[in-house]
Formats: sequence, structure tokens, C-alpha cells
Amino acid sequence: ESEASQTMAATDTPDVILTGIWLYVVVLDRSHTVSQSIHTPIGSWWHAIMHRREGDFWNSKYWYRHVGRDTLAMKEGFDPFEFVDRVERDGGQNSPALVDLQRSEWQFLMSHSLRSLE
Repeated sequence: ESEASQTMAATDTPDVILTGIWLYVVVLDRSHTVSQSIHTPIGSWWHAIMHRREGDFWNSKYWYRHVGRDTLAMKEGFDPFEFVDRVERDGGQNSPALVDLQRSEWQFLMSHSLRSLE
């Protein structure tokens, strides 16, 4: 286990932030452990992203359904179910358009997560 992973695990960073950081640095198992313990729409959204990233597309959609349309609507024009389908069709090619959309979603959700702590 890396020193960075040990440091992150020992911090008192709120889970809604920690799970996003683990996703950002592609430590999916840690992100999964944290996100599944957050029983809020934000936690479900992080959980959905993690499953999409690992290629578990059905499970990703399951967790997006737990987010709720009201929360998902906060990002205008974003349809997470269509996004999951596009990623699945991409077959791991990491097309620049999908990578950009993923980055945008991560930034939006991280901002929303930070605001939720205020």
C-alpha cells in the first residue's frame, strides 16, 4: 500500500470528499468501500460513478436510480443513464469526449459534495 493511500486512510476527511478523491486517483476499491457507507443521494452518485468506472454498467445504473431525479437534474442536460450506455459502447477506448464528460461530472459532484458540508 502506498504512503499516499495510508495518509488518506488516516485523515478525517469527510466521506463524501474522500470517496471522490479515491475515484480521482483510481483507487476504486477504496472509493467503493467509502461510497457504499454514505446513505445519501451524494453517496449513491459517487457509488454509481465507481461502478461505471469499473465497467459494472448495470450496477452503475442501479445506484444512479438511488440518487433521484431531483439531484441529477442539478446538472442541466446530463443524463447519467445515457452516459453509462455511451461508456459501455466505448469499450474502454476512453474517447476524449467521454473523458471530458466524466471529468465534468466529477467536478460538479465534488463541488456539490463540498457545499453539502457547509
